[in-house]
Formats: sequence, C-alpha cells, structure tokens
Amino acid sequence: MKFNITYDSQIFSWQRYGGISRIYKELIQEYIKDPSLRISVTGRYHINEYLNELKANEISKINYFPKMEIFPGKINQILNRKYLFGVKNNKSCNIFHETYFDSFATKIPASTSRVISVYDMIDEKFGVNKSIRSKISLRDKEISIKRADHVICISENTRTDLIEILGIPKIKTSVVYLGSEMMENVYKDNSSPSKNINNKYILYVGSRGGYKNFKLLLESIDSSLLLKKNFTLVAFGGGKFSKNETEIINKMNINAFQLSGSDAMLSSLYKKASIFVYPSMYEGFGIPPLEAMRFGCPVICSNNSSISEVVGDAGRYFKNNDPESLKMAMENVLDSQKLRNNLIELGYKRAKIFSWNKCAQDTLNVYKKINN
Repeated sequence: MKFNITYDSQIFSWQRYGGISRIYKELIQEYIKDPSLRISVTGRYHINEYLNELKANEISKINYFPKMEIFPGKINQILNRKYLFGVKNNKSCNIFHETYFDSFATKIPASTSRVISVYDMIDEKFGVNKSIRSKISLRDKEISIKRADHVICISENTRTDLIEILGIPKIKTSVVYLGSEMMENVYKDNSSPSKNINNKYILYVGSRGGYKNFKLLLESIDSSLLLKKNFTLVAFGGGKFSKNETEIINKMNINAFQLSGSDAMLSSLYKKASIFVYPSMYEGFGIPPLEAMRFGCPVICSNNSSISEVVGDAGRYFKNNDPESLKMAMENVLDSQKLRNNLIELGYKRAKIFSWNKCAQDTLNVYKKINN
C-alpha cells in the first residue's frame, strides 16, 4: 500500500511565487518520483506558478487559475475549503500537511496525522504589525499550531522560540532544514546585470524593513572611506528604494542600486559580488546566505537567531547591531584575498550540506515516524 501524503491548498491559493510555496513545490517534486508514495493537493484551483510546473495525475486535480489572483488570498482560501479532495473520507491518507495557518479545522480521518510547518516567530518576537488583521493572523497561527499532531520547524532557533512562546511540547516538534539549489543560468539580457555598476560591489538581497537591518549596512558603509570610494551597494529584491531610503542614501552620498529580476540575474550577481552582507536581526532560516555560499560569494552576517545554524564556520560574523563591527568585518574581508578565498572554500563545503533532496527525505522520515 502506498504512503499517502496530502497537502492543503492554502499557500497555493494566494501565493503566485514565494518562499513558502517554493518549499512545498520542492517536496512534492521529490516525492512524485517515488512510486511508493501517493501525493495529492486539496482544493479546486490555485494561482501558484511553482505548482503549475509539476506534472502528476493527483496534482492536476487542482486547476491552475491565475486570474483568481485578483481576489484577496483569504477569499480563495475560504472557497477552497469546500473542495478537500483526498482527505475527509480517505482513511488511507497517512499525512495531512497544512501549508499555512488557517483557524478552520479541516476534518480528517482519525488515522491521519495532521502536520504543520513553522517558518519563523518574527511577528511574535518583534510585534511587527499591531493591526487587527495582524492580530487575527497570529491567533490563526496559534490555533493551527496547537491543534497539529506534529510541528516541523525549519531551524533549531525557530523550534526554541516556538516552545518558549507557545508552550508546544518539544516531543511534538522536529527540525528539518530547508534546501537551496538555485542553478546557475545564463542571464538572457545582452550583458551581466552588473554592466552599469562601475565599481566592485557589495550585495544585499531581500526585503529591507525593520528587523532586516538594512539601515545598519548603510551606516557602516557611510563610516568607511574605503567602502564609499571603491564599492557600490547593490540591493536585489525588496522593491524600489523608498523615499526615506533614497533620502538617506543621497545624504550619505552612497553609490547604490536597487535591482529586481529572475534567479538567473541573482545568480549572476552572487558570482560577481565582492561580498554578500546579511545584517538581519532575526531569521527563521535564511536562504540568501546559503545561495551566496553556493555561488562562491564571501558571506558577512550577524551572529543571531538561525543564521549561524546555516552559515556555520563559513561566514565572517559581526557584533549584532554594531555598525563599527560590521564596517570592520567588511573591510577585513575586502582587504584580504587570503581571507576571501578561505571563506569561499568553506562556503562551497557548507552549502553542500543543504539540499532539497535531503530536506524531502528528512521530512518523509518525520511523516513516517509520527504515523506509525
């Protein structure tokens, strides 16, 4: 008899692209290769590009309908509750994995184990948003986690925070690290995205608000004549610089670019950057440093939350929230080819530890352990 794993449609209903839906796409992509597994996704429709790439009979039962993106994600999620294929009356379903945090409790057979993944506890720790909507989201998250038979965390740090904040028994949790296998693709523009960057450049990737601590990076560059004179700052993703960011950058007279684009563009930027800097104050996992290591870009990062779990001994750390410490770390790496080469070599080795194949196998081991 096949081991039956069903994922709900939550994340696929409202996320066209994104890190969380990417996780489930990678898991499903690995599992559909295994004839001993039966993989399905609940729902009637989805807007997710990753899921649309998967070719499997059970997956095709949920229809790709990108035009539903015009509706708020919560509406799509609620509508999909009516179409829970393969779960409610399927006593052979071993695992029902909820892909996000919906307070609505899908009915499942008594023999089915309910699993949920926790990616971080950022809102709980930092109180990023005090709106009613945010409070409802946090309530839904707590309800979802507490009713699950088992919780998968993406780092030991996330598990520690989960246990401390919500009081979840450790025995009900497991840690499974994510993978990162961004492939190096030929950037299809006429040239490298760095063509218009005159100087060597420092790379930053991702959103820039709040705990991401982008302002600390600006302050550190501003305090260094070496960095301001010889290096450009490139911020990839996170949207265009805000009015406030632009004002700060201009006032500090920092040469900075904001770019957005494909994985091919990002892989090219990683390969040609002088250093990659990750000043974040908290991460549930932290994929950008892993990607940088994979492409031979020296990593400079803060030593907190899960970041050191991912980077290990392959990064140059600075004191948390200390602009002088970050400045010194950047200058030291940029000024020493020997140190750069050492970080690059350690980064290549470290990145090999994390793969989607291993993530999928470790997740499957958890499924089978809790469903015995």
